[in-house]
Amino acid sequence: MGTVLNVVQNEPGWFGEGDERFYVDGSQVPSIEGTGTEDYFNDAWSFRISDGLYTGVTIADGTGVGARLSAYRWHLVDPVPFRRSLRLDIEHSGWTYTKDGTVRSAFEERADLFSSVAFWYQEGIASDQPAVPYGSARLPIGNARQIEAEDTLPGVTVEHGKASVQKDVFWSRDLLFLDAHGAGSKITVPFDVEEDGRYELVAQLAHSPDYGVYTVDLDGQSTSSSQALEHEPGANMGDGGRIDAYFTETYVAEDHLIGWATLTKGRHALTFNCVGKNASATGYNLGIDTVILAALSPQNTKDDQTRAEALRTLGDHRPVRPQDVARALDGLTDASADVRTAGAWAAGQLGASSPAAVDRFTTALEDSDHVVRGLAALALRNAGTASHSATRSLVSRLEDPEIGVRMMAAQALGRIHDPSTIDALLEAAKVPEQPVHVLRSVADALGSFGAQAARALPTLTELARIPRVEWSARAAIRKIGKP
Repeated sequence: MGTVLNVVQNEPGWFGEGDERFYVDGSQVPSIEGTGTEDYFNDAWSFRISDGLYTGVTIADGTGVGARLSAYRWHLVDPVPFRRSLRLDIEHSGWTYTKDGTVRSAFEERADLFSSVAFWYQEGIASDQPAVPYGSARLPIGNARQIEAEDTLPGVTVEHGKASVQKDVFWSRDLLFLDAHGAGSKITVPFDVEEDGRYELVAQLAHSPDYGVYTVDLDGQSTSSSQALEHEPGANMGDGGRIDAYFTETYVAEDHLIGWATLTKGRHALTFNCVGKNASATGYNLGIDTVILAALSPQNTKDDQTRAEALRTLGDHRPVRPQDVARALDGLTDASADVRTAGAWAAGQLGASSPAAVDRFTTALEDSDHVVRGLAALALRNAGTASHSATRSLVSRLEDPEIGVRMMAAQALGRIHDPSTIDALLEAAKVPEQPVHVLRSVADALGSFGAQAARALPTLTELARIPRVEWSARAAIRKIGKP
């Protein structure tokens, strides 16, 4: 029926000289051979955004390192007939360059990252196909960390403008907002790197009618590609790092690749520089939702992925076997975060609630990986009152830096039902700028105590004034009962 091709460039320049080749009914030579990657997807001289009925390009970042492409083609009007088998591949070749930027070859193997999806009709269920790898095993980039830009406000510096936090701008998303005075305004956002390495930096930005056009510096250096390469005439070489944040309405958030960089452990900074505005824009402002920092070298080995997948499979076993629970719990102490995540998920799915399991989950609440901490809290929630010994640790997680962990900790405390935790939940409800997701979980937990939480009524009444917390707070008030 067709295919989608995705590319992440691992080196600069034009990647798409590879020809598509169809092998029909087991033929060892191509039955059909095309003339180039962009030709197959109905473009020429590189790729540009398009949305045709049968071919199109949804992402086309240009030709820099880290640039992405996603293209599709549906063979509804030009099917390739076959009787027994059909194989389609595409050559992994393009332009390569010497150190001075001149072309070494116009058709040579490159190091870019390709992935694809094929679509077909068939009768029955495809029982002979291999299992699809788990999500993290399919990613070329691992260990991503999401930095909430609004949390960096105390360390932000601004020129020719004013920085503030805008709350709940779009589906509970908060923004670090720059009220820019015009071209020349800039905002510098600090962030920390935990380990030396090569990273991809992505900014998730809002777009709005009064937003400007920006370029980005990393530690004072432009993130635009500085290497001048020889290209085919008319090639799409990207936007030179310019971000036009104008749109006809406000929405959050679109991913903007900042670049791939080698970073040392410690403090770094991104500076967003206003260089003007779209002719249709009414202002020069900017809203930053998050900065995503992803290690370019996957942290997990093939063995780690295999062991993690084995643990996830355990989580689907029914009826539950004691040996499966024991194996899943053992995964909580593995050196690989991916394996620990799989172990926490599987053990929770298997309903582990013995004293030994609760002890393991309690220890996992201190894990360096926030996903493991969140899954451990979820498992303790599902274990209910059997998790009573974890109460103190769960209370401490109400101050976890990750929203999801705070949510799960509040929910777990509501299931454990220890009245001594009511005050801690009330404190969590009063934290300035506490996200609505956490507030809803706290309200639910307080409501679970019924009349024992009568002293929470004033706080819940305040929470009921927050639009997306209102219904949880009112439900809690009903459970507690008005005095």
